Amino acid sequence: MRVLLIATGENHALAPLTNSIPSPMLPVINRPVMEHNIELLARQGFKDILVSL
Repeated sequence: MRVLLIATGENHALAPLTNSIPSPMLPVINRPVMEHNIELLARQGFKDILVSL
């Protein structure tokens, strides 16, 4: 099964954290948010994970 993960780069609600790094790359527990999302989808059985930046 395929999944499309839409990752926006701008998030004004998280400023100033997002002034120098895109919000999907913000670290949470020493890993980017995007990595957590991809790992969760893979554990749920998704084989084709597409990311739109």
